[in-house]
Amino acid sequence: MSIDGIDTDSLKKLLSVNRAGQTLRLVATAAKLHTGRVAANVRLEWLNDFHPLVNIGSEWNALAITLVSGETIVVRGRGAGRWPTTEAVVADLFELRRKTQF
Repeated sequence: MSIDGIDTDSLKKLLSVNRAGQTLRLVATAAKLHTGRVAANVRLEWLNDFHPLVNIGSEWNALAITLVSGETIVVRGRGAGRWPTTEAVVADLFELRRKTQF
């Protein structure tokens, strides 16, 4: 289901639904088409509780890559979050200022 135009009340209703053995996640997907172009989207999806993207919390991110053979490779790592991103941007600006003469 698309997230375009979803309002707060609708989102609350979705999150309150208890689907046994499933978790609602915002999932981005991309696939290479036969034409060579890439089709991509972001949408809310119900994933079974054993899906590799379900048990990801806090600042953690995950990428599940499904190969042509059907094998799935999962890569997990910490995302930044608001404060680590802010710290990194400010540090980069200070480093740029240090290296650049105005």
